[in-house]
Amino acid sequence: MLPVQVLAQNLCFDAAQLALAFERADPAVLRRPFRLRPYRVLRFIAGFGLLNAAVDLVTFAVLTRVCDPADQAAFHTGWFVENLLTQAVILVLLRPVARVSRPLGLATGLLAAAGLLLPLSPLASVLGLVALPATSLLWLLLVLFLYAVTLLVLKRARGLVKTRSPE
Repeated sequence: MLPVQVLAQNLCFDAAQLALAFERADPAVLRRPFRLRPYRVLRFIAGFGLLNAAVDLVTFAVLTRVCDPADQAAFHTGWFVENLLTQAVILVLLRPVARVSRPLGLATGLLAAAGLLLPLSPLASVLGLVALPATSLLWLLLVLFLYAVTLLVLKRARGLVKTRSPE
């Protein structure tokens, strides 16, 4: 991505993360001190890092197939869109409870909308973005879906965080 795209992406993601301040902790978690299990955290980080590297490689492969090799702007745009959507998925899925608060749901929705709409907006030329063909977006959404499913499987398998909210 171009430096201005990285900055725009970081601004969008950082703004969305502000909604985490409105999240309520699970009462069961607050009853007793949290016991950090470094081995579990390390295993999760290793798995998460490998998953992200694999998704980056798959995204790169998809973009090289669906974008014209001479059109670097389309490749950059695809990478920009995929990264913002991936970050939106992470905000929702890597939380210790399943229920998403309204502020976080709104922030995540706005983050995803920014990823999809910025290439179509008047800011696109300033950011070096271009409109992507529908087929490119469909391929990127397929990669995103597979990422989300794999992340959920990894989250449950590692047992690092709960997958359900207590009633």
